[in-house]
Formats: sequence, C-alpha cells, structure tokens
Amino acid sequence: MTSVRAESHSGNAGFAVQVLLGVALVSAAAVRCGLIFSLGAHHTDAGAYEHAEIAGHLARGEGFALRFYGEEAQPTGHQAPAVPWILSLCYRAWGMDTPQARAGFLLFNVALGMVGVAAMYGIGSMMWNRRVGIWAAFGTALYPPLAYTATRIQAVNWSVAWMLVTLGCVMAARRRGSVGWGVCAGLAGGVALLGEPVLSGAFALVWLAVFVAAMRERPRRWAAPLAICLFTGLVVGPWVLRNAAVHGRFVPIKSAFWYSLWQGNHLEGTGTDKLLPDEQVRRKLAWSWGFGRLEGDLARARAQADSVDTLLADEDRREIRRRGSEIEKMDWFRDRALRTIAEHPGHYLRMCGRRLWQMVWFDPTNPRSYVLPYRLCYLALLLLAATGMLVSVRHRPRLWHLPVLVAVGLLAVHALVITSARFRLPLEALLVLPAAVVPARIGSGRTR
Repeated sequence: MTSVRAESHSGNAGFAVQVLLGVALVSAAAVRCGLIFSLGAHHTDAGAYEHAEIAGHLARGEGFALRFYGEEAQPTGHQAPAVPWILSLCYRAWGMDTPQARAGFLLFNVALGMVGVAAMYGIGSMMWNRRVGIWAAFGTALYPPLAYTATRIQAVNWSVAWMLVTLGCVMAARRRGSVGWGVCAGLAGGVALLGEPVLSGAFALVWLAVFVAAMRERPRRWAAPLAICLFTGLVVGPWVLRNAAVHGRFVPIKSAFWYSLWQGNHLEGTGTDKLLPDEQVRRKLAWSWGFGRLEGDLARARAQADSVDTLLADEDRREIRRRGSEIEKMDWFRDRALRTIAEHPGHYLRMCGRRLWQMVWFDPTNPRSYVLPYRLCYLALLLLAATGMLVSVRHRPRLWHLPVLVAVGLLAVHALVITSARFRLPLEALLVLPAAVVPARIGSGRTR
C-alpha cells in the first residue's frame, strides 16, 4: 500500500511539473507575441541591418552576398548563415522586406524563446531538481530583456536558445555517459555556431572540460566527448568549406573578426561598435520609463548613434574600396587593428578592462541597455543570482562548472575583441539558473 501511494504521489508530482512547464512555455509565447505586436516591431526594420541585405540577395537568387565598402554586393562571410537564410525564406513566403515577412521571422523568435525555456527547465532539473527547473523555465520565459529580444531580427535569439540546448545536451551526455546525448550536443552546438560563432570560445572550454573528465574516469568514456566534437564539425564543416571556396582561405564561419577587432580597439573608440551618444540623450534615456513613448525614443537614439566607422579618414575609405574582395578589405582592418595594439598596448589593456566592465555592468553606447527598465531588471537578476549562488555553496549543484565555463568563455571573447549590450544576453540567461534557486528554496526549504 505504501508503495502504491508513493507511486501515485510521484505520478501526480510529475503531472504537475508537466502542467507548469506547459504554462511556462505558453507564457513565453504570449509575452513575446504581445511585445512584438504591441510595439509594432514588424513595421520597423527590427534591427535586421546586414541580415536584411543578405536575405534580400538570397531571396532574389543572387547568393549569400553583401555590400561591404563597395558599390556592388559580393559573396560574403560577414554574417553567419542561419539568420539571413531564415529571413530569406520569410521574404520568399510573404514578400521582400514586408511587415508580414518580418512578422514571420519574429514569430520564429518566439519559437526560439520557447525552445530556450524548455532547455532551461532541463538544465535546472539536472543541476538541482525539478522545482528549480520550473522556476528557471519561468524566469527565462518572463525575464523582460530576454522577452524583448524577440522583437529584434538579430542572432542573439538564436544564440541564447541553442546555447541552452547545447549546454543541456552536454550535461546529459556527461551525467549519463551517453553517446546519443553526445551526438545531440554536437548537432546542437554546430547549429548554435551557424547562428553565432562567438559561442565557439565558450564551447571550446566546455568541450575541453568534458574530455578532461573522460580522461580521469576508469574506464575512460571517450565515446560521448568524441561524438560531441565530431558532430559539431559535421554541422559547421560545409559552411567552412563554402567560405574557403569563396574567399580562397580558411574562414571560420564569419569573416568579420578583424573588422570587429579594429572597431573594438580604435584609439577613439568605446570598446563597442558605437561612439558615446550625446550626454543629454544619455541622461534622458537613463531615466525614461513610459512604455509607449520609450520605444520611439530608443529608435531615434539608435538611428542617431555614430558608428566607429565614422572615424575612418577619407583616404582610408578609398583604400578599402580599392581592394577587390571582401577578404582583402578585412585584411586592411586586420593590419590596422594589429598595428594599433602593438603600438599602444596600454590602450588595448584599458579597452579590455572597459569591455569587461561593460559586459558585467552597463554599456552607455547602446540606448536599449541604458534605460531604467532594463537596468532595474538586470540589477534584480544580479541580486537574485548572487543570493542563489550563496545558498548553493554548501551543496554545490551537479555539473556547476559547465555553465560557469560558458560564461567565462563568453566574457573572455568579448573582453578581448569587442562588446555590445546584446552580447550579454546569453550571460543573463545563465544568471537565471542560480536566481531560480531563491524562490525554489523559499518554497521548499531545500534545493536538492
């Protein structure tokens, strides 16, 4: 009789968890759809920028091409392929650069948000228990900056969702020694990199940690780590080969690394791709709150923001345009960036420190990351996450080092090269994990 009651209780608890996860998924979709259509994001450019131009060429059958300091579009590796390809499918289905096409892509962002919620539940459950997993799922669904990101046609929606899926699969592979989960982790990691190769630094640390752990075991379980690496390579390999054929050299997914390094370390730069806006504009946005008017103010401030590229001298612009291919133009930025770093090492170190500070605090060059609602949300998340870490010290969560390595890898890449407010969103997603421990512990008195 006791066994029957225990099984019944377990079954009821499992059903309740499934219901709550369903509510979290529906909440994520509802909040994101509400933001997209209440703000009319599909009636704006939604921050598509280069993605929109590449998608237009793809939709017209002109190939993966972009105008980069030239009059005519050329085959490009300036952006990773995932977002432009999906946007081009929306153009083909609903018209070139129409509100309907943009709405289609933004609804795809909604689906990515739901994927991230499900993945976060799995990660939280593996690290602590299902109670923490559910709170982490709701946190991911409802945390305003993550929800707002669905209104933008940018790779960050892809990178957050697939980063979490990859992390969850790696944890499952490590915990169970499962080759199947290793294959899933490799496939998910490859898909993630095709949307945002900046994740490669974080993934490299995680892959290394998994290999080191396998080496220490008796017997050594090599199959899962090898599957992760092999299938990651199989997914990204065709695009890397395409880039080699187009550019005549090895280009790992994106060709824009040297351009980004130049932007992030210009002697008059800010560590981001934008210059500081006017002090009056910053002060106004810093304390803006009104929901309806705020989005318009942000759009105007963003449109008025000056790029680091405006600091290029006319002679430099002519030299860049004289170079034939995109990769030759990138070589110009490589030479200039490396010369700046070699001649001004102190400046580079200061910029690295500045970028690291902007990654953990606030980026004054980006209006959307400087408004009061965003700052309050981030500070609340930091407080909860710090509290969750403290209460988890005595009983460390399982596999805690893997999300930490992801965070360290992301921070290192952006501190060394370039940063931007949107690049911190994957870190904010990871902070939801320890933050979820607080309400879970209050509700149950334990987290394991």
